[in-house]
Amino acid sequence: MTIAKITPSLVKNWPVILAGKERDRFYDPEIRGLSAEVRQGGGVSFRFRYFDERHREQTIGLGRYGDVTVAQVRERAKALRAAVALGQDPAAERRQRRAVPTLASLLEGTVLPQLADQRGAGNHRAYAARIIQAFGKLRLDELKPADITGWRVGMVKAGLANATVNRHTAFLRMAYNKAIEQGLYSGTNPAKSPGALPEGNREQYLTVIQVKALVRALDLEPNRDAACAILLLLLTGARRNEVTQARWEDVDFDLYLLTVQRSKSGRRHHIPLSPPAVQLLRRQHLRTGHGEHVFPGRAPGKPITSLRGSWDRARRAAGLPDDFVLHSLRHTYASCLVNRGRSLAEIAAVLGHSQLSTTRRYAHHAPARLVSTATLAAETWGLLPTMEQCYDTN
Repeated sequence: MTIAKITPSLVKNWPVILAGKERDRFYDPEIRGLSAEVRQGGGVSFRFRYFDERHREQTIGLGRYGDVTVAQVRERAKALRAAVALGQDPAAERRQRRAVPTLASLLEGTVLPQLADQRGAGNHRAYAARIIQAFGKLRLDELKPADITGWRVGMVKAGLANATVNRHTAFLRMAYNKAIEQGLYSGTNPAKSPGALPEGNREQYLTVIQVKALVRALDLEPNRDAACAILLLLLTGARRNEVTQARWEDVDFDLYLLTVQRSKSGRRHHIPLSPPAVQLLRRQHLRTGHGEHVFPGRAPGKPITSLRGSWDRARRAAGLPDDFVLHSLRHTYASCLVNRGRSLAEIAAVLGHSQLSTTRRYAHHAPARLVSTATLAAETWGLLPTMEQCYDTN
């Protein structure tokens, strides 16, 4: 081992490497662990070597001469020597920093696969795509709260609703929490408390006149499967996926029940059907009952995937507000039942609200009163006793 103080003069006037030797290395006598190395063909690189608390040798590269100066190398080596003396492990800390995943690798490799079987997986992918577009190349410890603030402002300026922006932020916060829980990241969560943007009241309701206008518009909609799926949403107050993914094996015409094997809460839910809803389903069964799904999609063996086009056409034809969304049919249905004096417990059972779990057994048995409750909306809108607007099977 050759010992010599590492100086600019030594580096510039490196002794000739003897024939047969691949490299020469000099160790600095003043800064223990600092060395300089030259290889055949030229070029000097610097290293710092130390032993960690478990007496394992660790080496940290300090760069090549020309990229760094000798003075910079010596100052860096002194700082590392002091850190080691204080019980730190600079090499382990460097490895830990390098192991921190990027936002893209965390979302694509960890978060999305773990959420793939959960409801809302499509929304999760959409949130992840927007996050990756903005921050995908950053490592988790590089994203700052100020970056998230600017990102949220940009989404609002791009026309996204405050509620949508809040969902993106919540998804990002959840992703960081998963990284921390699984030991992929040990820092703070930059999305921990950015504050929720104020959300407008999306619980819009249709009047009786508007409901009848919507039914007439759906009667003229060329996509009959989509039109009847929307009508069933109106008549049951069900969630969109509960209708679009319904299977004939889950429809009980005798008990007036549509069973949702896995609702939003993750539990089985039984939707009581009013006579118009049953009639609509009977007509649909006559037309498409040979398949597995109540509302078949374009792909063989798959359910309908989107109601957007039919909904937009019917909404415009009915003269409904541009911001009236499909999910608000559920609010319209619930508000009608409330206005007719039904109890919140009964309505919760009809709609499948899990927080009133004591009422769930009534929905399972579909007692006459719940069927009557489910019928009130159609009765109010003058859609009893028939539902000819759905379509003619002839």
